[in-house]
Amino acid sequence: PGCRPTVYRTIEGAPDNALAAVADTASALTHRKAITCGQNSIVGFTDNGPVRCPMCCCLAYLKTYSRDGEYYGKSKYVCDACLFVPKFRVYDASGNVQYLVRPDTCVCGLCVRCKCCGPKGKCCRVPFPIRDPHSGDKLGDAEITDLWAGFKNECCTRKNIYAVKFPAGATTALKATLIGSTLLMDIALYEQDSQ
Repeated sequence: PGCRPTVYRTIEGAPDNALAAVADTASALTHRKAITCGQNSIVGFTDNGPVRCPMCCCLAYLKTYSRDGEYYGKSKYVCDACLFVPKFRVYDASGNVQYLVRPDTCVCGLCVRCKCCGPKGKCCRVPFPIRDPHSGDKLGDAEITDLWAGFKNECCTRKNIYAVKFPAGATTALKATLIGSTLLMDIALYEQDSQ
């Protein structure tokens, strides 16, 4: 997706071979973004590939719409003093921030804290708890987690699989927008080199 305008569709049921021709009305949810920049820009190259540096302008976002085109809300990448910790804000249709999606941190909030050796999953992963946007407190066990996609997908493709546990009391619109946050997380964190 890179910096170009992009549309993602959440389809109910098994997609057919004409997935590219699916109309907005056939989508359960539609997620859109205009031209944006990645959160890390290439500033040079080495023998090991590109060297990236965090940036804070024109950052990625996704707007989420219902099957009928009703605007549900927006997920937006957040830039602050802790550049190396990815964060996302989730807004409702009125533009009010409802959630903060951010991993646990260490070293005074400057580094992401990995979760290692969990049961049935990646041996080292980074869960993104869904938090109160003002206090930063976790909302129960609500989180977005990158799951083990299986040996074939992990080693031979770039497919990612996520689990989303919604916060208690989340509306249908906010749940849909959190699904958009999951797509935005995948775009921002894992699709930098395949723009």
